[in-house]
Amino acid sequence: MKLVIVESPGKIKTITGCLPDGFEVLASVGHITEIPKKGLNIKIDDGTFDPIVRLAPSKSKVVSLIKNRAAQADEIFLCTDSDREGERISFDLAHIIKAPDKIRRASFQEITKKAVRNAIGNPGKIDRCMVESQVARQVLDRLIGYLVSPMLWGRIEGGKSAGRVQSVALRLIAERELEVRGFTSEDYWTIPVMFGVGNEVLEGLVKTKDKDNKILDKVEMFHLLEEVKSSTPIVTVVDKKLKSKGPYPPFDTAGLQKAASAAFGWTGKKTMDIAQKVYELGLISYHRTDSFAVSDDAYVMASRYIKEQFGDEYLPKERKLYKKKSKSQEAHECIRPTHLGEKGFFDPASLSEDQRKLYDLVVAGFVASQMEDMRYEKTVIIVQCGEVEVIVEGAIQKFDGWTRVWKVKSEDTFLPPVNKGDELKIQEVKSKEHKTKPPSRYNDRSLVSKMEKEGVGRPSTWASLVENLIKRRYIIRNGKNFELTSVGEHVFEFLMERFSGFFMDIKFTSEVEDQLDEISQGNLTRTDVVKKFYDELSKLVYKDRDRMLAGIFS
Repeated sequence: MKLVIVESPGKIKTITGCLPDGFEVLASVGHITEIPKKGLNIKIDDGTFDPIVRLAPSKSKVVSLIKNRAAQADEIFLCTDSDREGERISFDLAHIIKAPDKIRRASFQEITKKAVRNAIGNPGKIDRCMVESQVARQVLDRLIGYLVSPMLWGRIEGGKSAGRVQSVALRLIAERELEVRGFTSEDYWTIPVMFGVGNEVLEGLVKTKDKDNKILDKVEMFHLLEEVKSSTPIVTVVDKKLKSKGPYPPFDTAGLQKAASAAFGWTGKKTMDIAQKVYELGLISYHRTDSFAVSDDAYVMASRYIKEQFGDEYLPKERKLYKKKSKSQEAHECIRPTHLGEKGFFDPASLSEDQRKLYDLVVAGFVASQMEDMRYEKTVIIVQCGEVEVIVEGAIQKFDGWTRVWKVKSEDTFLPPVNKGDELKIQEVKSKEHKTKPPSRYNDRSLVSKMEKEGVGRPSTWASLVENLIKRRYIIRNGKNFELTSVGEHVFEFLMERFSGFFMDIKFTSEVEDQLDEISQGNLTRTDVVKKFYDELSKLVYKDRDRMLAGIFS
């Protein structure tokens, strides 16, 4: 018998169906070890900063079953997820099984017969650098939780915990809240102008130095208005250009969360929970990824599907390649369907409504990313009104391209025909008053975008991070937006006062993520990174304790 061990019980049925006879599949049900809650349980005195771990009491039955079946197996394949957490689980499983000659490490990006069998047929070894990176993250988070969280107890009513990435997310939400509260609305104006062209209307805006043609000064607004009214409008520019707009990249984790939020109003947690189920059914590739990469097989699959469904003109002459702006490991593929256009591959009726929505979203996002650009003709007309220019813009789609699959909000703007030198008549001109609006509070989509841009945390953790802030009553949801509570505000102020230059600093937290990546690649050691972090943290913590004691006994 050959034994395959995965993380989630939800994968067992699908993976079993991918394997030949003679294999048995078991699940570890996530991590099998834990750091005991009571005490720091980090080896600081000996300078190793090793965590003191134990077998999780809740996993005793699972581990007992795994050890029993492993003893009877000829080969053992550790098929946990191919990320840091999965590598750590495989490491711990190997440690408790204690049969190095029988253990193989195998990983796959999708649960299909081809991928699973290929992984089993070409196993590797546990990546100790990935394990070290996971342990480093675990220890750093433990140090913050154990040394900083108690500082909140008794000082802030309702203050329960601080977290390395959680606290930075709280800072982002809090600072945006303060921006909203401190915002003062200001007046501004625009001047729309309508010209008569035969029986049609040409509508534009008075052009200013502002990119949105805003006029901030009321006196200037009246001056421009009078200049237009007293002028003889002449067309000075008619510029027509054929332009193209390429598709969005295929989904990574952040992109999927943002798209599901925009399309369905889902929280990050809901999106990831549903994606997990759809992945376990073998319908999409691994959904915790920061990569836009597409395998050669997936590219061929998409190209065939696009040609069959839409025709040759929708397939680009050259393969679409997407590069990440932010730092990423590119260790996995993008999130994509495992099959396209194969009849009978699965029964759509077997999926829940939400699972089908997410699956269709992934299909549309992936297929669109591999399609030809959308092309349109853009027209810019400049009408000279005395010393003032009025700009008129229009666009007409010439080829829908990728928007055939991924619908975008756009309407053709047809403009009546005019030529350079034409004299026009003003049909209507008047100023329009507006008020500036405060910045929007963060929601699931915008917070993910911000954290991705700043390089804070990892996409796979953002959903649970937000849920933790809500659970601790640091923030609440008001509709789709996050609002800061009084407890959250006090915690934010407390932590900023003491740690603004350390883990509350956005750049610093981003650099720690980079260091964790460097550990996973073997370029840094866990001990060096953790020691430097601990030295600075302990100095700040003890400084605060000394200050507090001085206040008590003074």
